[in-house]
Amino acid sequence: MRLAMDEKLPVHYDSVTPKIRRAHVDTLDDRSPGDAEHDLRCSFRFCKKCPPVPLATALSRLPPELRLEEKLNRRKEALSRKQMAATSAPEAMHYDHEQLEPPPELFQDQDDEGEHDIRLWLGQKQADMIVFPPKPERAHHCRTCGTCILKFDHHCPWINQCVGLGNERYFILFMLWFSFGTLIFSVAGWRIAWEGFTRPKEWSSFLVHRLLYLAIYAKAAVMGMVVFILAIWHLYLAARNETSLENQDNTHYAKMAKERKAVFCNVYDLGWVRNLQLFFNVGPGLAHDYCSLFLPIHIEPYSDGWHWAKRAGLEGRHGGIMNEEEFTDDEGDT
Repeated sequence: MRLAMDEKLPVHYDSVTPKIRRAHVDTLDDRSPGDAEHDLRCSFRFCKKCPPVPLATALSRLPPELRLEEKLNRRKEALSRKQMAATSAPEAMHYDHEQLEPPPELFQDQDDEGEHDIRLWLGQKQADMIVFPPKPERAHHCRTCGTCILKFDHHCPWINQCVGLGNERYFILFMLWFSFGTLIFSVAGWRIAWEGFTRPKEWSSFLVHRLLYLAIYAKAAVMGMVVFILAIWHLYLAARNETSLENQDNTHYAKMAKERKAVFCNVYDLGWVRNLQLFFNVGPGLAHDYCSLFLPIHIEPYSDGWHWAKRAGLEGRHGGIMNEEEFTDDEGDT
């Protein structure tokens, strides 16, 4: 793996953060053999829409196991160059001093490294090389925000930010509770609204004008219904383990697969029950209980944005389509 390359890179890994590994292992316990991913992996592309960054900065954004793999690959290449230099004539060598004498930190292992540590084992020349920043799978570039958003769903003008991995749970819960609140108001105030509409001369309240009350009531009823429909749509997407953007992509993939008489399979779809459990991070093997759905508390997502529970047997990719047929996020602005 060399980060300067511009392609989608699948990376096998053996060590992930305890929280993520626990979520995956418990998922395996609760699902049938074909539902959960046994061969854990993550992949990423490079975002051509974000400003380029130094290689050391790009590597610091990767999860620890991917940084370690990059370090091991560079260590292997350095040893190979030294071995070749020892057996070749001096005039046949095409390596500079930094390539033949890599930094000693390259041969030291650490549990985790920051950008400063990465610069030490990269060397100054390599550390300052400009590359596109890495973009995890399911992340997309938002034109409005000007940055990549983990598990990007859409940019919502009503909340003036993107809906993604960090706030999708609260986005849906807010819409559901908002709909529930407007329902209570609509039911409790129905009699007053009806009387104010049919018998305007009998309106007795001096605190609230009749037309103001009717306007508020109509707005609450209409907005409650619209927001409830939107909430149900997003719950449907969560039950399929899709975002709004992925739903559009997967619909296109399904048509492509059907044309070649194949069946498209969403690699993230583990069944609607487990999908919702993972989405809200509640249930067996996950960090929180179902009661957290009713509490105004912070609940972190089950994924760190790099590692995702996936269906087994698909090698970490969608089924029914070829790798080169997947959208790269470079086809147009989102």
